[in-house]
Amino acid sequence: NKSLEPFMLLSTGTWCVAMNPFWNLNFNSNTNLKNELFYMTIEGKPVKATRLMLGKEFDEGISEIANEMGQPKFKIQSLKGNESLNLKLETLNSKLVKKQVPAILEAKGNSKIKKLYVEGGFSKNELFLTLLRESLSDWEVIPSNNSQGTALGAAMVINGREN
Repeated sequence: NKSLEPFMLLSTGTWCVAMNPFWNLNFNSNTNLKNELFYMTIEGKPVKATRLMLGKEFDEGISEIANEMGQPKFKIQSLKGNESLNLKLETLNSKLVKKQVPAILEAKGNSKIKKLYVEGGFSKNELFLTLLRESLSDWEVIPSNNSQGTALGAAMVINGREN
């Protein structure tokens, strides 16, 4: 079994869940896990995670921009040449990244991770990815072209496949 280079997964959609399967659980008398979020591997090891409802916030932001511009929501992404729209989209994505980065760092904890895979809806949002890369400048941010990466990974683990 080859060892994996430590990485995190940012699974995006309505909820954006940052998961760290390399988190080290060190309990001491000051450990307070009351408000912490963990998933569990099939071996029973904790996977530190954080979650934010950024997909909903993005959708609401796009609706607000569409209303301000007098355009249907579905047309907003196709109006890329509009300078006013570009500024509004950058502001919206910047607001989301400013929320997401601290959540990623919280899930990272004291692990030495510098690689982040992004899957789901935000993996296709180039502006979000660019701002995320700027904010995590010493990290490798890798978008997945498989929008169902989390489910695929879980199925592969359950079936004993590594690749």
